[in-house]
Amino acid sequence: MLEIRPMSDGEALATAEMHVRTWRSAYTGIVPGAFLAAMDPAQFAERRRARRTTVLVAVRDGVIIGNADYGHYREDDGSPDPRHGELNAIYVDPSAWGTGTGHALFAAVEQEMTGTWPDMRLWVLEDNLRARRFYERQGMRPDGASDFWTPHGTAARLRELRYVKAL
Repeated sequence: MLEIRPMSDGEALATAEMHVRTWRSAYTGIVPGAFLAAMDPAQFAERRRARRTTVLVAVRDGVIIGNADYGHYREDDGSPDPRHGELNAIYVDPSAWGTGTGHALFAAVEQEMTGTWPDMRLWVLEDNLRARRFYERQGMRPDGASDFWTPHGTAARLRELRYVKAL
């Protein structure tokens, strides 16, 4: 049975390990391979501990198979904008793709955000068609805003699109 709940402090590394596996599968051919190969779960875990966001995990049979991270919307300079909510990401282990885990995480985040913010925003890589289709099935739509993300240590400029859903 799938359980969605807040991540405990002791689960940061296991969540980061799942996050890295997911990136290496989902972003192959989109994000430079050298960046994906250099991803370090311990660094991701440390950054997650330092962030001021809420993290939910999806757990099946005692194993973390997904996570969702949300909080205040982040402006371009990284400062929080408390007028809007932001779904920073949903990641599901490739072994659990197509099982409804992503939908369950999205529904839990949407329920948590409703009543706190008038809308939910999300940045997604333009070339990540799988993720874009997923978010569109959840009712999110691009609002016309776009930006570029450059993975650390690369010269790549990857276009991101902002999606929004009223809550």
